[in-house]
Amino acid sequence: MPTLLLCSAVLCNAAWANESQPEQKRAHFSVDLPLVRARRQYGDRCGRSRSPSRSDGGDPAASSYGEREATPGKSLKNALEPKDCMETARNQAEMTQCAASKARAPDRELNQLYLDIRKQYRDDPVFLNALRRAQRAWIRFRETQIKMKYPEAPDAYGSSFSMCRNGYLEALTRARTATLKEWQSGAEEGDVCAGSIRHQAAENAGEEKAKSR
Repeated sequence: MPTLLLCSAVLCNAAWANESQPEQKRAHFSVDLPLVRARRQYGDRCGRSRSPSRSDGGDPAASSYGEREATPGKSLKNALEPKDCMETARNQAEMTQCAASKARAPDRELNQLYLDIRKQYRDDPVFLNALRRAQRAWIRFRETQIKMKYPEAPDAYGSSFSMCRNGYLEALTRARTATLKEWQSGAEEGDVCAGSIRHQAAENAGEEKAKSR
C-alpha cells in the first residue's frame, strides 16, 4: 500500500510559496523541511487539485461543503461533494481527530465484510475455521506492524504521532479488506489456483438454488 501522506495548512502554503526562496524552511511535524523538497514531496496532496475523497465515517469537519468551482472537466456533482476533513482541518488537534475518524470507518467495513464472508461460506466449516484463525493472526500482525514502524515511545515522534499512527492503521486495514474481498467476489471460472475461493459461476448457482427453496 502507498504510504498515507498528511500535511498541515502551514506545509501546504510552504509547498506553493515563491520558488525563488529555495532555502526557506517550513515546519513539518517536528522536522524542518526545505521548501523545494516540500513541494516535490507533496505537490497536489496539499489540497490543490485533489479529488473529493470518500466519506470518512461521519467526522463533523468533513460534513461541511466547501466552495468548489464546477469546470468543464469537473461535474457539478463532484464540485459539491464534501471536502476531506484533512483539507478543512485548521490545526494539529483537528488533523488528529480527522485521522482517528478515518481509521474507524475501514475497521467497521472490514468487520462487516468478515461477517458477510462467514455467512456466504456457512456450509464450509473447514474454511470458516481457517478464516477465523487467519483473521486473529492478522489482528496481531497489524499491531506488531504498527509497533515496528513506531517502536519508540509516542513522545519521540512529536505531536503528530496519533495522526500518523491512525493513518498507518487505516492503510493496513484497507489492505486487509481488499484481500478478503477476493472470497466475497469469487474467482473467475477456470482459475485453478483459487483454492478456497469459490468460482463465480458456482457461487451464482448456489444463490439461485437458495432463492428457489
